[in-house]
Amino acid sequence: MYRILVADDHYAVRQALLTLLRDSFTSAELGEAEDTDSLITTALKHSWDLVVTDLVMPGGGAMQAIKKIRAAKPRLPVIVVSTHSADIYAAWTERGGANAFLEKDKVSAQLIPIVKQILGQPPV
Repeated sequence: MYRILVADDHYAVRQALLTLLRDSFTSAELGEAEDTDSLITTALKHSWDLVVTDLVMPGGGAMQAIKKIRAAKPRLPVIVVSTHSADIYAAWTERGGANAFLEKDKVSAQLIPIVKQILGQPPV
């Protein structure tokens, strides 16, 4: 069973991400965080297989969180989602430690294939 942490400061977006993940990874345990501080605390306090986080959130955002997460858990995969353009931010976030960058308007079509690529198929 996979454990996936989802962080976004907008409740509706966070719930949409959780729903997509829940529908495709029915046995996954999903957690949530609503800002950078709760993302860092939750990511470091518990064991996760993947983090999906918004780029811009109160408290510093994904790049600050990734830096702290990578210091303690260097192998924990992180997917960054954002309303900002991948043309500008994908390479920057990946240089900063993200495994993937995804524009929010493409989440419904691309999130699950990216998660499967990073994690592989869910265990039986």
